Amino acid sequence: MLNKRRKVRGSGPLPFRYVFLISFIIFIVLTVQGLWIVEKGLKPTLMEYAKIETQRIATLAINDALTQKMTEEFTEEELVKRVTNQNGDVASIEVNQEAVLRMLAESTIRVQNFLKSVEEGTLDYWAQQNDVDLKLRDGAGQNGIIHYIPIGQAFNNSLLANLGPQIPVRFTAIGEVNTDIVRTVEKVGINSYLLDISVQVVVDVRVVIPFATETEKVKTSIPVVTTIINGEVPNFYNNGGGNLPNPSIDVEDLEN
Repeated sequence: MLNKRRKVRGSGPLPFRYVFLISFIIFIVLTVQGLWIVEKGLKPTLMEYAKIETQRIATLAINDALTQKMTEEFTEEELVKRVTNQNGDVASIEVNQEAVLRMLAESTIRVQNFLKSVEEGTLDYWAQQNDVDLKLRDGAGQNGIIHYIPIGQAFNNSLLANLGPQIPVRFTAIGEVNTDIVRTVEKVGINSYLLDISVQVVVDVRVVIPFATETEKVKTSIPVVTTIINGEVPNFYNNGGGNLPNPSIDVEDLEN
C-alpha cells in the first residue's frame, strides 16, 4: 500500500473578516481605555480650566457692561443726596431709593441679556454691540461655545500646552440673576468717611465640557459711587486713647 501523504495547508494571510473583527476589537479596547484615561486623569484638570475661563469671561462681561450702563445713566448726585447743617458741613446722607431700584432693574436686564447671548451662541455679537473685549479664542463666542481648551493643557506641560484637539467649553445660567445694592461706610479721618455703593451680581451657571458638567457660582461687585464725606470738625479728638483729664468747672462761674 502506498502511504497516503497528508496535504499540509500553507500558512497564508487571514481572511478579511477575521482581520476586520480583530481590528474592531482592538479599536474598542483602545477607545474604552482612552476614555477611561480622560475620565480619571484629564477631566479634573480640564474642568478646572473651564471654570477659570467661565469666571473670567462672565466677570469681565458683567463688570464692563454694567460699568458703562451706570456711567451713562446714573450720577453720584442722582443716587446720593448730602444734607448739610447751618455751617455747611455734611450732617447726613440720603440714598435715592427710587434711583437705586431703577439701577438694580437695569443691571438685572443687562446681565440676563449677556447670559441669553451665551446660550444662543451670539456672544461675539453681544461683545461688539456693547464694546466689550472678552479676548475670545478664534471660533469662540458662537454656537454657545465661550472658549476652547487645548487638551495638551491638561498635562501641565508648557511644551504641550497648545497641542492636541480643542475641547469646547459652554455654560448656561441656572435660576435667576440676583442683584443687590451693597453700601459700606468706612472712617478715614477725624471727621471724614468713605462711602461706597456697589451693585453686587450673583448668578449660578452650569459649566459644560464634553466629558463632564459642574455648577459654578459667579459673583462680582461693580462700584457705582465712591466718595469722601467731610463732616464737622470736633472740638476734641482722642484717637490715640489714653487717660483723659477730668473736666472741671469754676465754682465762681456757677455762683455768678
